[in-house]
Amino acid sequence: MKIGFYAGSFDPFTNGHLHVISTSAQLFDKVIVGIGIHPSKTRRFDKESMQNAIEQVLIRENLNNVTVITYDTLSVDVAIS
Repeated sequence: MKIGFYAGSFDPFTNGHLHVISTSAQLFDKVIVGIGIHPSKTRRFDKESMQNAIEQVLIRENLNNVTVITYDTLSVDVAIS
C-alpha cells in the first residue's frame, strides 16, 4: 500500500492545497493530511475547526482515501509512525 503524507499549517486552507490533495489521492492508496500545530505561532483558526473544515471539503470532493490529523510534534516523527 502506498501512503502519502502532506504536512502543513493549512491556515487558511486554499484551493492550491486542495489541488495537491486531489492529485495525491490519485497517486496513493491513502493520503494523510497532517495539520501541524506550533504552540508559539498564532493561528487564525483553532485546530478542531480547521480539521473539520478540511474534512467537509474532502467529503464534498469525494476524496474517500484521505484522512486529516493534527499533531504538535515534528512532521518526520508523525510520518514514520
